[in-house]
Amino acid sequence: MIRIFFLNLLVLFFFFGCAAKDQAVIKEQQPEVVVKTEKQIEKEPLKEEVIKEEKKIQPPLAIEQEKPHLEEKPEPVVDTQEVIEEKEEEGAGVFKLAFIYSQKIPYRYIYDFNNISLDLAVKNSLTVEIEYYKMDDESLASIEDFIVQSIDKGYKEIVLFSSELKPEDIADIYIEDDVNIYLPLQYKKEDGLSQGSIIYGGLDYGKQFSKLLEHTNEKITVFSDESFLSHTLTEVLKNMGVEFEEKKINTLTKHDFRFSKRLNNSTIILNTPLIKSSILLSQLRAHEIKPFVILSTQVNYSPLILSTTQPADRRNTIFANSISKLENSSILDYDISYNWVNFSLYRGLDQMMKNSLAKEEMTLKNISYEVELYKALPTSFIKIEVPE
Repeated sequence: MIRIFFLNLLVLFFFFGCAAKDQAVIKEQQPEVVVKTEKQIEKEPLKEEVIKEEKKIQPPLAIEQEKPHLEEKPEPVVDTQEVIEEKEEEGAGVFKLAFIYSQKIPYRYIYDFNNISLDLAVKNSLTVEIEYYKMDDESLASIEDFIVQSIDKGYKEIVLFSSELKPEDIADIYIEDDVNIYLPLQYKKEDGLSQGSIIYGGLDYGKQFSKLLEHTNEKITVFSDESFLSHTLTEVLKNMGVEFEEKKINTLTKHDFRFSKRLNNSTIILNTPLIKSSILLSQLRAHEIKPFVILSTQVNYSPLILSTTQPADRRNTIFANSISKLENSSILDYDISYNWVNFSLYRGLDQMMKNSLAKEEMTLKNISYEVELYKALPTSFIKIEVPE
């Protein structure tokens, strides 16, 4: 019995002793498990933080990459032709201008015309579109052909620059009512027969001669040459009924003054270009000729005559001028103070643009110019004041 008792006790001791040992082993192993898990936990959050930091860095980069995509959003499709047509219908400020000119005219007038057109377009808040047509000849058939060409291309504001065209000839060309043609060199008296679409911008030389002849006596001598302008001026005097002796001068020589003494105390009218007029003025003084007065139209009103003659040569000379003072603050290069052709272009184009903006018809037949008389000082011109 005692042996059995001790044997059972030994079995119990061994059983509980092993269980405690197993528990102790487990307890000893638990710290290792916990430590291992903590290391993993410590490592994993670090990776997550790195990932999070990378994620924090990436959004700005992603936004930068998306910017082009944002800017390249599709825009609404616009029919350009439809917009142009709509603007034209509304009169959006496009001034379409045709310039028909003779190949004989000096190039400087084409250059000045371009600058004047651009300058006036800016002042009138317009966009100007210019089409140039050069004529090989100035026949009526050629002029009519170029007018038709420009109208067919949509240019209904036309400047016709021809020195040989007679005012009455243009009336033979049929022109539609909505077409405006400006002639800067031609003058036509109001006779009620002019077409409403033709505007004449040339000088009224008869008006200038009338003013000059107030200072003459009955003895008149006219100097002229073979030029078209000289012929025009002389014809104006004839049509006015003025009696005069004409002296035609082609090349000036001393023989032109062999009867020069007859010119003393006479009124001399210079219907000659500026250079010839300068030579005549110097030769008259060189031959000691003392005229009653020397008269000249707009042709010789220029600073050039001041530099090509001596003050004594032009002491008794009166010049007619129809160029009024205009404020010209343009940086573009053109003269409207002494160059009457440019002045005519300026006045005509300005009127055409203003009428275009107001959408009014050109009722003006002639550009009106006042006439003032000037004497030449050594370096400038001075206006002759007329007593009231």
